[in-house]
Amino acid sequence: TVSVEVTSTTEAIAEMVLLTETGADTSRFTGSIATATGSPISDGVLQLADGDLITVTYLDADDGTGNSAVSFDTALADCVGPVISDLQVGVITDERATVTWTTEEPADSVVEWGLTPDLGQTTSASALVTSHSITLHEFQSCGTVYFRVRSTDEFGYTTTRDRQASPFSFDLGLIPGLYWKESFEQGSGAWTLEGEWEIGAPQGAGGSTGRPDPAAAYNNAGALGHDLSGLGANAGDYEPSIVESAYTPYHDASTWSQTKLIVYKQLHTGNGDEASIWVWTDAGRPLFRSEGVVNDAAWEKLEFDLGTLVDGRPSMRIQFRQASDASVQYSGWTIDDVILKDGSLPDYGPCGGCGSAPSFGGAVSATDNNACGADGVTVAWDAAVSWGTGGSGSYAVYRSEQPDFVPGPGNLIASGVTTLSYDDAAAPTDRQLYYVVRAENDETCSTGPAGGGVMDDNTVRVAVRETTTREIPGEVTGLGVSLVGHVHLRLEWQATAQASVYHIYRSESPQPDSFVMIGESQQLFYDDQNVGADGKTYYYKVRAANACGDEGP
Repeated sequence: TVSVEVTSTTEAIAEMVLLTETGADTSRFTGSIATATGSPISDGVLQLADGDLITVTYLDADDGTGNSAVSFDTALADCVGPVISDLQVGVITDERATVTWTTEEPADSVVEWGLTPDLGQTTSASALVTSHSITLHEFQSCGTVYFRVRSTDEFGYTTTRDRQASPFSFDLGLIPGLYWKESFEQGSGAWTLEGEWEIGAPQGAGGSTGRPDPAAAYNNAGALGHDLSGLGANAGDYEPSIVESAYTPYHDASTWSQTKLIVYKQLHTGNGDEASIWVWTDAGRPLFRSEGVVNDAAWEKLEFDLGTLVDGRPSMRIQFRQASDASVQYSGWTIDDVILKDGSLPDYGPCGGCGSAPSFGGAVSATDNNACGADGVTVAWDAAVSWGTGGSGSYAVYRSEQPDFVPGPGNLIASGVTTLSYDDAAAPTDRQLYYVVRAENDETCSTGPAGGGVMDDNTVRVAVRETTTREIPGEVTGLGVSLVGHVHLRLEWQATAQASVYHIYRSESPQPDSFVMIGESQQLFYDDQNVGADGKTYYYKVRAANACGDEGP
């Protein structure tokens, strides 16, 4: 066994830890010490705070050459959850949306969601990543979804991101120019299903050759598939030597124009077999034919321009077909969301109607651009998480000298801002100022100041004082130095009036012109790391500086 000293930035007087060799002559020793927050105390527990420098020091009386030696290593304490940033809802369709965010360290991904603010549902991914993406696909067109996100790092620390203790929200979109859509949530309806074609929930069946069916539909629960439930002699796979089809109902396309077909599919079919899609009017015309082996690993979007084939026709329908030879079988077609629409319009778009406001967290900070000059104030915020029933939007900035002011036309100083900050060059000087930032979507049927969009109603206020002068701090007093863990030199001093930061200077000579600035601290101490055991003599000065950067003596 051997004893080592353990210190932290919080607890500079060492706690002793007994290490035990892992085996005979391995020269590898292990041990542990409990940690806790709070004031330092010699109790066998290492007190620390997030970001503390932890140092383990071994004092070797004889390093094998007859000389003593100091060995040490350091680590930084991680005692908080990951920082969540850049939270956004994107790729919004009529039934699904993707929630994305970033963390500065690897962590898992969890979205709590629901159709009311009570939430109640959870979708997660356990992989520890820094770029997070969770797709939710259980919705209906133009519905509102509420959610919050959380991430937990490898040490078990969790961060939750929401809107001032309430969930964020987003609104599903619609399909502009929709003629007809089948989502397979209401049973077979007027579909014509031959052989083993079924409408229902995919079950991950089949896959005796190639991949099985998907385990879930592309959206919601239902899908169209060839043997979803495990029928026939080849459960989950198509049978040998068959030709079986599924047909949509007939549709009157006499008023349609620029018709477009959208289909989401997973397909698994083999050599000698053919999966195909046909459009029927007066005759059948192929839109898609498989070539060789197709073994999709994920859902794929297929798009077809049908304008010349169906526009103006009194009757049309779509056929999904599977043909096979007598050899190996695959799991075949799985199809979801069959859409016929006006192809001149976007595939998906916002619902509009000024139904919902943006989901926005409000202002984050207000900063005096120059503490010693009338150079204005910068107000900053994070991007709106979603834009409600709009497609995008902008921001409006309000300012008052009253802490409880109500944002309105009388205190609006900017609108239509599309960046994530605003430079208030006209901010009054030497007064306490309060700011509110609100998001306005791109609709034109409401009262937003930029263009009549819908605005969120957050009341998050950030405060700042736009100063033009600051007093120069006095001299730093009470400066002392101590050795921490035998390897760091800690400087400590008394507080100085008007100090915003302390500049640390060091020299190996007491000559006044030889000192060089090595760091700064906003606390009343500074650790000069890893120099306590190098055998050198050091001299230090600490000077206080105000918010303008002016130093005292």
